[in-house]
Amino acid sequence: ARAIHHGSLRSDRPMISVNCAAIPKDLMESQLFGHQAGSFTGADRDHSGYFQQADLGMLFLDEIGELPLEGQAKLLRVLEGHPFLPVGATKEIQVDVRVIAATNQNIQDYVRDKKFREDLFYRLSVFELHIPPLRDRGDDIQRLIEFFLDHYRQERGRPHLRLSDAARSRLLEYHWPGNVRQLRNALDSAVVLADGEEILPHDLGLRDSGGEQLDSLQIEHWERKLIIEALKRAAGSVPD
Repeated sequence: ARAIHHGSLRSDRPMISVNCAAIPKDLMESQLFGHQAGSFTGADRDHSGYFQQADLGMLFLDEIGELPLEGQAKLLRVLEGHPFLPVGATKEIQVDVRVIAATNQNIQDYVRDKKFREDLFYRLSVFELHIPPLRDRGDDIQRLIEFFLDHYRQERGRPHLRLSDAARSRLLEYHWPGNVRQLRNALDSAVVLADGEEILPHDLGLRDSGGEQLDSLQIEHWERKLIIEALKRAAGSVPD
């Protein structure tokens, strides 16, 4: 979404990113379309919604399938070019916004289950981009490994840390059910947990090259290991 925005004629205008799954249902209309002071309890000042903030720019709606049905109806009306009223307002607002929506769900299944409006689905699917899972991205995995490894070596203060051949093979063979986020987290924890100057396969927290589970999903286990490693590196010193 950011690449599309930066390569567009709107690149000098704002790009607003919204996680639809994180918007509380009772604040959905206010968050998207804004409100005026006094329109409900706690609304002590005017608020510009995401559509107003993205005017002449781009609005990225992530996890669009999680938007409540009421929100879907209001979103459809705006996408059809109609003005909208912020909560408590009497004057309609017209905006010019490019909308990109993303989901990891099968929206057509949501439509069949009446969890997503069919008319909104067709309105959004004017142009679709299917992003293949990481395991189908070929050389991209290698590039991402180098990118994240370099980033976390610098961030964690371990610039000379290397990735062993065996660990690299494990990363390239793994099927990555969690996609890029999982790869990023695996390398982040490996940079912290590696005992020497080389990351070994067991530092990655991957059960095996084709398994479904990660050792690192045992949160308490890894939290304890990370804390112990951090204390070792800080010689037992804990800042105030």
